[in-house]
Amino acid sequence: MDPGTYYLVVDGARAGQFGAVQVDVQLEDLAALDRMCRQAPLLRAGTPVSGSTAASANRFEASCADGARSGDEVYRIQLTRRSLVKLSLSSEYDAALHLRRDCTQQSTELACNDDSSDNRHAYVETTLDRGTYFVIVDGFRNGNQGTFRLDYEVQNAP
Repeated sequence: MDPGTYYLVVDGARAGQFGAVQVDVQLEDLAALDRMCRQAPLLRAGTPVSGSTAASANRFEASCADGARSGDEVYRIQLTRRSLVKLSLSSEYDAALHLRRDCTQQSTELACNDDSSDNRHAYVETTLDRGTYFVIVDGFRNGNQGTFRLDYEVQNAP
């Protein structure tokens, strides 16, 4: 949204429908989020990454994992040609893994998985064109966070 004053109106579906409502509003500095995404660590194929979401904020939400509204960490993938990408996550918590074309835009989500073999593993396999993509390590719903290991493999697309 551009800077300015905005109004939020909450209305009932029909006349006579009224009552208390709770509205939660979250504001995000998109310029700061974009800078953070551009500086995210670059994944290297065949080199596992270990990390933790325990002290991380919830900056990203996903189409799976009941919204994946837990602490998250973001990584980048840079592909020089069309490739088959495999991402495998194992964690000590109920984890989620999502992949985006544009880090700050949830609508660019390409894949999301929160339960591969069980709720401690997530797996994404997809063919991607040349370019930069963002991998987000997240957790199911709210409050699922902890240590994880992320494996990344890339192969020429068939």
